[in-house]
Amino acid sequence: MLTATLEKLILSGNATYNTFVIGGTEKHILNVPSNRFIVITDITYFSQLNTKNGLFILNKAQLTELEEELLNTQLKVFSNKSNNHFIFRNNIGVAPYYDEDFTPVELKFICTPFGSTKLDTFLIHESDVSFSFSYAGKNLAQLVAATPVKSIAYPPPLDYGKGATAINVKLVGNSNPTGNFYTAPVGTVQKFVVNEANCLQLMFPIDTNTKIKDTEFPSAYPLALISYVEINGNPTNISATL
Repeated sequence: MLTATLEKLILSGNATYNTFVIGGTEKHILNVPSNRFIVITDITYFSQLNTKNGLFILNKAQLTELEEELLNTQLKVFSNKSNNHFIFRNNIGVAPYYDEDFTPVELKFICTPFGSTKLDTFLIHESDVSFSFSYAGKNLAQLVAATPVKSIAYPPPLDYGKGATAINVKLVGNSNPTGNFYTAPVGTVQKFVVNEANCLQLMFPIDTNTKIKDTEFPSAYPLALISYVEINGNPTNISATL
């Protein structure tokens, strides 16, 4: 959302308010001029039906896949010095499918995406910004461990506890033989061997298994509206324009 400082910069002619539509692809890039920086003030994400060919009519197996694998969409927003990560749960309406005689067809369902999620943000970027979509499916975590003694926890029944007397919890992430994933500050995705529980945010790798199924059909491809303020100069000398 716009702050009083950003409004003052816009009204004084030192900044402009802009919008940028992302979607229709797995990756979109917003260019930032070398003599300026931007502040992303809000993100509005619209639910999508992340199925192959954007199908509205699903059978039981396809509906199960949607529920287990494709219901959540992941968005990474990063530049050279800033990195943010979001996961959205798509709103999907499910209804029985009827033929032309209004007879329900067994094990077929009409699914339609609806609604949006708006986030107020203050994301500062001094260089080109990447918006990368993928889907966040099953939590494939297989490692189970107690919260380390040096971490914050309360004993049951207030919390899961920590150390030897704790109730073990699953580690989040998309597990594989080399460990979980996290996003490094410079925007690169690296593998990280987990040795402590609860220390990573829920994050899924971007690969051929988690890429958006189809970017051709309007119900299938991701869609979001980005509002941002483009400001003359850089964050270190902005006080000179206030």
